[in-house]
Amino acid sequence: MKSLSFEKALKLTDLAEKKNAEYRQRHPGGGIIEATDLRALIFEPESPEAIAFREAVTSLSKDEAIDAVALMYVGRGDYLDGDHGADAVRKAFELHHDSFAKDSHDQLTGVLMSKTAVIHNYLRAGSDRLRIAYQ
Repeated sequence: MKSLSFEKALKLTDLAEKKNAEYRQRHPGGGIIEATDLRALIFEPESPEAIAFREAVTSLSKDEAIDAVALMYVGRGDYLDGDHGADAVRKAFELHHDSFAKDSHDQLTGVLMSKTAVIHNYLRAGSDRLRIAYQ
């Protein structure tokens, strides 16, 4: 990665995993069943885990946020076409990095915050793939 350290990426991943685990504990059924459930979720106070994740995301510098978004998309598998070899991972990361470099800090953090249900998986997979690709 260019600006985001692996240590910081893993901390962000850990916070996302904690946020997801806390949410799953409060909502063990998984999905929204009725409109009243959606209304309750909208008015539900933000958990300490969600606050910690949001604060970590918004405190990233613009360059770190570009790396985090690129990392997330590599974790999702975009531009990899099933090839998780080191060259393919590095190329995918660079493509994502370049395509998001023009976005503002708010746009970048918005992308990260919009994937709240699955970002922990994307960040973990992306971190694992990039660590191997850049060894």
